[in-house]
Amino acid sequence: MMPGRLLAIALSFGAVGTVPAAAQDLSFGGLELGYGLQGDGADQADVLVFGGELGVRFGAADMWLSGRAAQADPDDGSPVRDLETGAIGAGYTFDNGMRIDLSTARIAAPALTLSVDELGLGYDSGPFYGRAAYAQVADSSTGVEALTSLLMGYRFAPGAEMSVSAHLVEDAGGTRDTPILVLEGRYDLSDQFGLDGSVSRIDLDGTAFDSVRLGGSYTVNDRYAVFADLEQTRSDALADDVTSLSVGVSVDFGARATSQENSAERILDAGGSGLLLDF
Repeated sequence: MMPGRLLAIALSFGAVGTVPAAAQDLSFGGLELGYGLQGDGADQADVLVFGGELGVRFGAADMWLSGRAAQADPDDGSPVRDLETGAIGAGYTFDNGMRIDLSTARIAAPALTLSVDELGLGYDSGPFYGRAAYAQVADSSTGVEALTSLLMGYRFAPGAEMSVSAHLVEDAGGTRDTPILVLEGRYDLSDQFGLDGSVSRIDLDGTAFDSVRLGGSYTVNDRYAVFADLEQTRSDALADDVTSLSVGVSVDFGARATSQENSAERILDAGGSGLLLDF
């Protein structure tokens, strides 16, 4: 994605964000703009990221649209690398805490292009929550045909939670032995300061990426925030470990619960920066 297209998307999301909530019935969503550095000690790339989500609720039903664009510009003069993701979905939450949702997502990265069509069934009542999902994958690069996902989480207190998910990968040869694994957590130190982090293992056609991420944020007026993230990615496909450092600003209109994230969103949140690598 060229900078002009990235700016156009940012301006369009910003224009929506300036419309009064009563006029568009915006129920949840947010915007994020970040800048970072990604490198292995020898080579380095400047990374620009813009993402956004818009969602509305109609009683117990909801629908959302989200997207993210990232561009890595290597210092050594090699070609610019783009990562573009987008998702649209709808769901319905029952009175007993059960939920059903449908979503479709598309991911375009330097090493792969795929779409993920998912049906999810979740439960969120009290401190415990969970989600089971099955997704059909149309993949032009790694041979993945389906994902079967299971998520479990626990809220220790308001602003403190931990969740773990496993995603079984199926291809033409059957189910792969090594699933995609994601462990995430967050803890609000106060009304303004918050910490979050994740550990993930993502296997792409026999190439595994292990990532550890730690982030922090400072919120103003319950809506605007500045944030910083540090992530390290290790893989046998890479000569050295890759470190990603990013800072940025965000605006929050209200977030979906972790139990409502689809598999593609969860995997990308935990280890998505690794998809910018040229491996």
